[in-house]
Amino acid sequence: MPHLKNLKKILTEEVIIKSEFLSEKGKDNSGNDFSMRRNIRSHKGIDYLLFRLDPDKIKPFPYFNKDIGLSKICDYIMFVQKSNSLFVILIELKLGKDSATEQLFASEEFSKFIINSCKRVGFILTEDIQYKKVKISESALTRPKTAEEMCKIDENNIIHYNHKNEFQIMEILHL
Repeated sequence: MPHLKNLKKILTEEVIIKSEFLSEKGKDNSGNDFSMRRNIRSHKGIDYLLFRLDPDKIKPFPYFNKDIGLSKICDYIMFVQKSNSLFVILIELKLGKDSATEQLFASEEFSKFIINSCKRVGFILTEDIQYKKVKISESALTRPKTAEEMCKIDENNIIHYNHKNEFQIMEILHL
């Protein structure tokens, strides 16, 4: 897929994740260890490139003052190509009910910078680019979900994705 190949040309290998799952490990507010994992389910004709600035390996935006909050970024940026369309899926994994809005909106700006940088150096990308902001919360899984509650869009156009074991790319693309 040409759009993903062009994005790979400008990104370093240390931020491209070759994985079939999304995961997050850390400590909760009480200091207890936690782990989240969702298997990525793709479909025929859909390719993706998974981007991650792992703060344990890379200091994101070292030129910004950490106290201001400009260094916040979501856990994953998934570039998805379907036919000639490019989807940018911004994904934040949360253990609790904390907001992901700031991280997701900041990540959208950062992903636009990546795309514009690709174009600036002469790599062609489609003009058909759509952004999807997704929050996956472990705490949202504490009660049974209806089909509508499994994938709900809030007033900030953030998709609250509440599947327990998987992340279905096609489902996100259709929202």
